[in-house]
Formats: sequence, C-alpha cells, structure tokens
Amino acid sequence: MSTMRHLASPIAKSKIVSIKVYLTDLAPYAEFSKVRGEVFPHNPPTSSAVQVAGLLLGARIEIDAVAFIAKG
Repeated sequence: MSTMRHLASPIAKSKIVSIKVYLTDLAPYAEFSKVRGEVFPHNPPTSSAVQVAGLLLGARIEIDAVAFIAKG
C-alpha cells in the first residue's frame, strides 16, 4: 500500500479517473480503501476490486489506474 501513497505528483493524481485493483486475497481490501481515501481525499476516482488466483512475480496486489489528460 505504501506505493500508492507515493504516486507521482498531486497534478498526476488529479488526472486519475479510474482505479482497478487486483488482489490475491481480499483481506487487505479495508487497508487499501483507507489508503485510497488518504491519497484521494477529494473527488476520488471510481474504483473496483477483483480477487484473482495469482499475479505476476508473486505480487499480492496490482493497481491499474487510468488518467485523463487533455491534449493540448
């Protein structure tokens, strides 16, 4: 969860519109939800969580974030 706390810049965080979280175990979901609230205290992006059987390299959590950055 500490990686999520260290996202690039506040500007980059403000551009994130959606987060999809893949967890091998749903037990730490409450902790993830708490951290998400700290990282995005205002206007949080939509998010969903999915339990999976496994992730690459033995990871326990993978976060896929989508940002909207206007051209120009």
